[in-house]
Amino acid sequence: MIQQAKLSEVKSRNECNIYNNGFLPLITAPMYSVVNNDNYKKFIDNKINVCLPRTTFINKYELNQYNENIFISMSLYEFIEQFLEENYENANHYKVCIDTANGNMEILHNAIKSAKELHGDKLTIMSGNVSTVNAFYKLAQTGCDYIRVGIGGSYVCNTTNNTGVGQENLELLIKECYRRVKQNIEHWKFYNNLSELVSKPDYDISKVKIVADGISTYIKQCQTKYGFNDNGYAAINKLLWCGADLVMIGGLFANSIESASDKYIL
Repeated sequence: MIQQAKLSEVKSRNECNIYNNGFLPLITAPMYSVVNNDNYKKFIDNKINVCLPRTTFINKYELNQYNENIFISMSLYEFIEQFLEENYENANHYKVCIDTANGNMEILHNAIKSAKELHGDKLTIMSGNVSTVNAFYKLAQTGCDYIRVGIGGSYVCNTTNNTGVGQENLELLIKECYRRVKQNIEHWKFYNNLSELVSKPDYDISKVKIVADGISTYIKQCQTKYGFNDNGYAAINKLLWCGADLVMIGGLFANSIESASDKYIL
């Protein structure tokens, strides 16, 4: 079925606001070849959100200064130890990425639920990764704030090659996850207005943010599908259009001169 394009009131691309709270809808992948203590300010200065790799920490003053735009990464067991077993209490607001490849584990779901019950809005959690809509929805039900959707399968991130787990079409996966969120929002609206007629949704996932991940593989798919060489801009724009709130960038940033990777003169 051919759909008629909707008329746009935008007269020029200059009218479009590409920023969210002053930052681009991009975030660094938590990779040692991308970002570290020495260069993370370069990304912040260029209005790019930062997700630091595991074991990479910045001092508390800088963390407070850039709090809203920096995630600290840790393993699942480090997360459990710091925010559950120690019953961590602090006035600061922490943004944590639980850096695991498999976001569909019972131990992960239980840890996030318990941590959100203990710390509430003082703890913002990013987790994943997921490669199906059902896994996305189950993780969203834990109270996870940001979900990494998509699994890397390129030369930069070889999770798919090592585990055999991935997705065939990242664009479609993002679109379906976004549709699931929108369905939940509409269901809650009906429930709040007509509670006697509509069953209560299982969980309100309306605030969950979708982080598109593993885009290096998707870039190659775009090049094959659409027949053009993509420097990444087209793929990023398509994933944002499909419903991603952020696009996580690994390979593209790793290949830049500002990255944390080793530089060689050829």
